[in-house]
Amino acid sequence: MRVKFTKNFPEDLRECIEDVLLYTADIHGISDRDFTLILRTDTLTGVDYAETSEHQKTSKILFITFDTNLYAKETSKMVRRIAIHEMTHVKQFIKDGLALWVDGEVAFRGKSYLLTNDAEYWLAPWEIEARGYEEGIYTLWKRMNG
Repeated sequence: MRVKFTKNFPEDLRECIEDVLLYTADIHGISDRDFTLILRTDTLTGVDYAETSEHQKTSKILFITFDTNLYAKETSKMVRRIAIHEMTHVKQFIKDGLALWVDGEVAFRGKSYLLTNDAEYWLAPWEIEARGYEEGIYTLWKRMNG
């Protein structure tokens, strides 16, 4: 795994999340996989603080996009938890066949899902898994880092 931050990625946000991203990748067993993870910021709409996506032409490049104002809006704890959540989605792309399509259809672990409402999103197995790892990995990371 190669991690790259875009040139405009805020240094304070990078310092907050870099070690927890690497820790999460180790736990998920993806540190040694052959792909590039690009971290960037952009203005995200709705309630999204971050999103994970795959490059349109190759599965060897993944992106985590954080909302431009995330670090100003949230505590360091929440920012780290969001980073862990998104790294779990990275693991799902790499190991579990997560694929997002434009029409709202999602593939995960060999099954197709069509998300037509908010409840289907919140109860989707990849989101439940990401929220569970968010809690567990943050707790472990915090115990190690005080």
